[in-house]
Amino acid sequence: MAEDTGARPGQARPSPAGPPQDADVPMYRVAYEEGQRLVDDQLAELSAMRDRSVQFLAFIGSATAFLVGTSLGRVGDVGIAYGTVTLLLACVASVASLIAIYLVATMLLALSKHGRFKSIQWNFRVSPTVLIDDWIEREVPRPHQADFLGGLAEAYQKMHDDNEPGLARMRNYYTAFIVVGFFQVVLWASVAWING
Repeated sequence: MAEDTGARPGQARPSPAGPPQDADVPMYRVAYEEGQRLVDDQLAELSAMRDRSVQFLAFIGSATAFLVGTSLGRVGDVGIAYGTVTLLLACVASVASLIAIYLVATMLLALSKHGRFKSIQWNFRVSPTVLIDDWIEREVPRPHQADFLGGLAEAYQKMHDDNEPGLARMRNYYTAFIVVGFFQVVLWASVAWING
């Protein structure tokens, strides 16, 4: 899921009191660690959504198979009115199943590392080559550790901001998937109750 997009750290802003000193390094380190934590939290949220979606899909698949197996075999025994209601509920539940599968497939494709169906560009890593070439081994001036940490902190903030619209879309897909999956199980349970 994590992708190396070659993000480049921005130049740290000079302090109003002059160039960074060794005493400033701990403060810049805190900013860097907070920026890194922002991006790590996004990555953890995406992983949790993926894992929970697959688990929930397995649950609703099992529940659906059980409910369909116990209810549809007795449709003819309940009369024409109940049979019509059962058929209507079964059709709506089937459509809900298809929507749930579409939503989880869309989520998983958006989280894939490669592929032509990938719709969201994720930005979770700073390229090591960029760090070495543009920061550590640059010709002039050699960066102070505070500059380096400040630039990385700003790069992480930019990565977080770049990922946020895609993450918001994923949250919407995830919420819709949970709601539709739950709705589908309730519909199949209603069919089983009517035919019970």
